[in-house]
Amino acid sequence: MSATSEILSELPIDQLAEQVGASPEETEAAVRSVVPALLGGMEANIQHPGGQSALLDALGGHVDSSPTLDEVNTDDGAKIAQHVFGDQQDAVVNQLGGLPGTSNDLVRRLIPIIAPIVISYLAKRVLGGGAGTNASAGAGSSADILTQILSGVLGGSVPGAQSAGQGSQQAQPQQQAGPNWGDILGNVLGGGTRI
Repeated sequence: MSATSEILSELPIDQLAEQVGASPEETEAAVRSVVPALLGGMEANIQHPGGQSALLDALGGHVDSSPTLDEVNTDDGAKIAQHVFGDQQDAVVNQLGGLPGTSNDLVRRLIPIIAPIVISYLAKRVLGGGAGTNASAGAGSSADILTQILSGVLGGSVPGAQSAGQGSQQAQPQQQAGPNWGDILGNVLGGGTRI
């Protein structure tokens, strides 16, 4: 199962919809774009010098957190999103908000809620060795595990991205069935300030 699918499967969409004041259908459609956008932004960032070590440092501060929706710190989420997207955040929101079934306003409300959940997920998988993950196979160093989990989120469109590991192979059918995140976000991601 890809990182995107695993995160989506753990989110209580009805509760999240109530929190953001939207229908479950609208919320799910928006979340299905926000999660891969955050992961894709991180994938783009680790391609830059120092990006991988900066993200690993950030994960270290979230390895013991596993926030429920009630516990999510949206201020922290806004900071994470700023680091991931940098000055491209408005462009990302506009791209995602233009997808069928969602809106800029809903995407903007969801990003600071979803960002801490995504980074907590990565922290557990990369540094915590959570069960049922790419990391649990003993794939190597934390940097290797991180690259393996994030690899292919954008469909290999990020310069220097490698399509390695089971995650990218399993994500391929899903990417073909859904949006091509590389086409949608490839030109705006990577502008972050490097977590």
